[in-house]
Amino acid sequence: MPKAMPERSLDTLLSRRSFLKLSAAVCAAIAVQAALPGDSLASSWPGVPVLAYHPVFDESWTVEAFREQMRILHHLGMRTLSFRALEWYLKEGQMPRGRVIISIDDIGAAKACCDRNGRLAGPYANFWLTMFPEFRQYGFQATLGVVTADIPDEASGWDWRKIRFLQSLGYELASHSVSHSYKLVGRDGGVTRDEVWHEFADSKATIQEKCGIEPIGYVWPFNAIMYKEDARSLYRILITYGEGGAVRQLDQLLAVPRYHAELHQGPAFRALMERYSDVGERAFLNPRTRRSEALYVVQSGDSLGRIAASFGTTTASLLAANQHRYPELGTAVLQVGMRLQVPTGRVFLGGP
Repeated sequence: MPKAMPERSLDTLLSRRSFLKLSAAVCAAIAVQAALPGDSLASSWPGVPVLAYHPVFDESWTVEAFREQMRILHHLGMRTLSFRALEWYLKEGQMPRGRVIISIDDIGAAKACCDRNGRLAGPYANFWLTMFPEFRQYGFQATLGVVTADIPDEASGWDWRKIRFLQSLGYELASHSVSHSYKLVGRDGGVTRDEVWHEFADSKATIQEKCGIEPIGYVWPFNAIMYKEDARSLYRILITYGEGGAVRQLDQLLAVPRYHAELHQGPAFRALMERYSDVGERAFLNPRTRRSEALYVVQSGDSLGRIAASFGTTTASLLAANQHRYPELGTAVLQVGMRLQVPTGRVFLGGP
């Protein structure tokens, strides 16, 4: 694996807070939520919000604040969705309600995972001891932005076995570059197109080799968006750090905006998420919903749990919907090409 490029101290570049503000200002245009052309039903659909997290806590963004957000999502009946499933919904012209995408950046980035006494510490501990238990308690999964150069690494604590374990639970993997170097911000003389291509292509190839599934999403490190044409030739979904907005139409998947969770805490977070939950249907006149099913063709590396999690349903529901066609589905190995009916819950059809 290529070695990570040397990084400057964050203090010499942008503070975390100022970077968030800069991203919000520069990328405000991404957050515009235009209605689908010619589609009166879509004009009332709020879309699917995407939440951005890092496994880092401090005085202004605490563990308790994160836990409160997870409780709010659960209380509102929100279910997590993968980008792969959202892409399917949008291609099929369906508009799911009560869904949210949780994305976590910097998975695998080389930062100390243990303190001097050997106890788990830092971002690695924050994920496994704080975030993962909350996700498991509420049945949530997340999209993980994976930095590949530092896996496996004793300093970061991450290895591919742990990544595959999360994948088996329905977590989605996206590339977050090879090096996650500050050089990608354009300082230190910038980077060449070949170097950026290496970040795009090699990170994707490594995830595919180690985890057996092709990642379709790329998370821009530091929101350093460059050579978009090259990125689009490799990825169907490009995830920005632009603040605000939800995904409402297919072309937004090439510039996905996200809500920075730490900027929306307490009652403000609840009010924000109510726009997208089933509670938000009160804002529509006589909204109509129906039960929906997706037809999914099994691909290499799939499992029942992963398919169910991607569509925000349960393995039990997936089995129940398909055992008339595949009686031994619960005990047999999935075969590539199998066509499964996936219960996808409530889909907003508009009103009145």
